[in-house]
Amino acid sequence: MSIVFGFQDVIEVVTVGFAEPGRNATEEQRLIFKQQQNLDSKAWFLIYQCVNSKIFNKISNASTSKEAWKILVKTYGDGEKNKKTLRRQYELLNMEEKESVADYFDRIQELINVMRACKKKVTDKQVVDKILRTLPPKFDYVVAAIEESKDLDTMKVEELQHSLEAHEMRIQ
Repeated sequence: MSIVFGFQDVIEVVTVGFAEPGRNATEEQRLIFKQQQNLDSKAWFLIYQCVNSKIFNKISNASTSKEAWKILVKTYGDGEKNKKTLRRQYELLNMEEKESVADYFDRIQELINVMRACKKKVTDKQVVDKILRTLPPKFDYVVAAIEESKDLDTMKVEELQHSLEAHEMRIQ
């Protein structure tokens, strides 16, 4: 989201906020305040576009985009507790016996995207290793073949997915 805020020139309003001018404010101060209100509305719009109704309920009482953003960061942000929870979910993730390769990769990618949003570095090598370790037994000989014939240090997740989906189509 920070990238979107920066691109839309609302990052300062979201992170720093703005103050209402006093009664003795000059015309220039009132104009600046009006511009900041417009930027705040723009930031609110961006936030609304990026959250579902469940998350929206958590921020609906906020009066500024800064306040809403603080709630989102506190709830879903890059705190250590969130990182630990995500790491644990990642460690426990396994492919189900009847799950398709595409569905498993979607689940992994969704979790990794959340982890990366929380500033957790996850490399392709880590993901490839994780996937190869957590496939059901019906993929054992394919895993062995991939480990022997491919350089796992440089293998892309998409390349692994393609190989596993090709195998999955053959065994169906």
